[in-house]
Amino acid sequence: MSSGISIQVPEAEIPMFAEERQTPVFAPSSWPKPPPARYSSLFSSEDGDVTFRSSDRILFNIHRKNLETNTAGFPPGEFSTKDEIVDLTEDSTTLELLFQFVYPKRHPDLDSIPFIHLARVAEAAEKYEVFPAVNICKIRMRGVLPRHPLEIACYADRHGYRDIIKEVEQPLLDIPLEETVEGLTPSMVVGFVQFYQSWNTTILNAVKSACTDAYQSSSGTSLRGRCGRCNADTDAVLGRMIRALGEKRSRKHVESWLQVDHGACAHVMNVRESLTKELDGLVGLDHRLYGVPTIKKERKKAKVPSPY
Repeated sequence: MSSGISIQVPEAEIPMFAEERQTPVFAPSSWPKPPPARYSSLFSSEDGDVTFRSSDRILFNIHRKNLETNTAGFPPGEFSTKDEIVDLTEDSTTLELLFQFVYPKRHPDLDSIPFIHLARVAEAAEKYEVFPAVNICKIRMRGVLPRHPLEIACYADRHGYRDIIKEVEQPLLDIPLEETVEGLTPSMVVGFVQFYQSWNTTILNAVKSACTDAYQSSSGTSLRGRCGRCNADTDAVLGRMIRALGEKRSRKHVESWLQVDHGACAHVMNVRESLTKELDGLVGLDHRLYGVPTIKKERKKAKVPSPY
């Protein structure tokens, strides 16, 4: 029997089942907006039909025709639409310098930029085969020597420039061996260590020979009393050579050790001539790395990644 009493619960107090709960919907206007696109000040032309994006997210509008004419590393078939953005691994400073070489105008002055930017542009020019930049960068990298010998040696080895290897071998001799081995590309280490050892051994043998000739006759008797000038010159030269063996030993420094006044004794002059001849006859670093050059056979580029 119903009591006739009905209880009404206010609608606001009726609990909602889980499936009836409504997820709040945010209006599109409340979504976070992406940062505005930033374009290179030199390459923001609206009629550029290929857009590149640097590693630091700067955009470059480049004309396809210029890429086709001056490069081989940007195949036209890879860029299908104008709206496509091609991401590159280089930063905007590198690309801004590099892309100036694909247009018929005055190229950037690479003499005035820091070495790190020069090295990165040189690697990018080789990577994308930007022909107008490749040779200019090679000339400039060579011109920086004898500074940055490790970086330039690795650049030369990666791209098969044995003429630069010939020039960089001497500055490398003035760097501690451990530091050089750590900094060179793996393909260069064995060849350089062999060159370093042969160079060092030649100098040590010259010191030993000079000591024997200067202070001891073939019969083993001392020659210290032969003449004051001879003794003074020999002592000075040998002292410089022995002290310098623990420091720098490139040809330039070897020649500075052997500097004596005009009219030096014959023993000192013999040391100088003999050592110079021996060093001239050593197998160079380029031959140890790549062998004797031939006309028909060219060395393949080393498959070593660039650090830039």
